[in-house]
Amino acid sequence: MWLRLPKKEVTLLIVSITGFLVGAALVGTFGRWLRDRYCPMSETTSHCLICDRIRIDSWIWGGATTTEIKTNDQSNWIDTFETPAHVHHWKAIRGTMRSSWFGSQRMGCGGFSVLNNIYHSRKNWGENKAQEVAKAFHRLVRLPVSDPSREAGMLEFTNGAMTEPDALIRACPP
Repeated sequence: MWLRLPKKEVTLLIVSITGFLVGAALVGTFGRWLRDRYCPMSETTSHCLICDRIRIDSWIWGGATTTEIKTNDQSNWIDTFETPAHVHHWKAIRGTMRSSWFGSQRMGCGGFSVLNNIYHSRKNWGENKAQEVAKAFHRLVRLPVSDPSREAGMLEFTNGAMTEPDALIRACPP
């Protein structure tokens, strides 16, 4: 059997419930806004030296660390001649952090993508030559970090030697 309430009490009940729901939504929205702008956080953006995919590792106070991997035009191109199931070699290119509530946010940037330069040089070099240069760079990246030829080769690629693709291929171990 239904409970019959006078019209005044029904209206008051509806207004109370609506007010509660609107208030909860505002508190939730304001809380997220406050957390996203002023609480301790960190975010690191890296790119893979093999496939040029972007990885974003984010942590915000009160939450777990999340990782997102994004593809781009360069990674889609590299997938045509490199297996996507490779071991990633991540290199940080940007970092942001806030260490305390309402503290200042610090940001650091550095590095650029050699593979991006190779990708955009395809028009001048041709598709096959660009793929050869990318594969040579991949061989270089896969060398042990302690190998002196790795460091020398990386310098060759990053010091603007992108105009001579054959020299870059010769600079990398077979």
